[in-house]
Amino acid sequence: QRRVRGPCKCFSMEERAEFTASSLEYWLMIEYKNLVPAHRRPTGVYVMPSFDNMLTWYGVIFVHHGYYRKGVFKFRIDLPRHYPNVRPEVTFLGPVHHPYVRANGQLDLSLPFPEWIPKQHFIIHVLQFMKKMFYKIDVLVIHQTSQAPNPDALELYRDSTIRFWHAAQKCVSDCAARELVTPQDCSIRFKSFDSNEEEYTRVLAQIYNRSIDTEHSSDNGGTKAEQATADRQPSYLSWFVGGVKDKVNAVLENLR
Repeated sequence: QRRVRGPCKCFSMEERAEFTASSLEYWLMIEYKNLVPAHRRPTGVYVMPSFDNMLTWYGVIFVHHGYYRKGVFKFRIDLPRHYPNVRPEVTFLGPVHHPYVRANGQLDLSLPFPEWIPKQHFIIHVLQFMKKMFYKIDVLVIHQTSQAPNPDALELYRDSTIRFWHAAQKCVSDCAARELVTPQDCSIRFKSFDSNEEEYTRVLAQIYNRSIDTEHSSDNGGTKAEQATADRQPSYLSWFVGGVKDKVNAVLENLR
């Protein structure tokens, strides 16, 4: 006996977005959880959802060598309601002079991801591309400079790498001047070391003691663990740049 089915209900895009709101939040929680361990994300790249909205993430990239050496670039990731079916949007919060970044700070993700494929492309792939583009400038094939999101930057790079280096370093300086400027809902906040030295010292002590406990628990030889601790360059020093790193080193020496 054949089963009679009722009429199939069709959802509009607006209804479908509302219908999948809870599952989208669950999806984003899984993506973020996979980015928390340091070995699962690009080194020097940190992201965190905003305080008010799971669809808005804030992040920062620390560049240690190349044209953008000593650069600290803060950015925002906006995830559409129909994510992961459509591309996210990335906007830098400071002036970034780069061939793939428009004048308004928006990174053109249609270049590395002409078609965004759900369950194949994830936020981690965006972060990997963002890190790569600061070290390998002309990583994508763009035949005509006029087709680039920032034609002037691409033309300058292809014409004179020395002049491009100076433009990139000016960009680094401009972003450094704005590093303490933070949007209200931003979950990654920079604070002046000199104005918050006591707070920094307390946090550094907690991180340092936790790292020592981890090393001792994983190594039965006390002498070997102590020597490794003395010789090791703490990975979290990448958070600090310029003269602040020397001050942090001084704090660590006092803790040893």
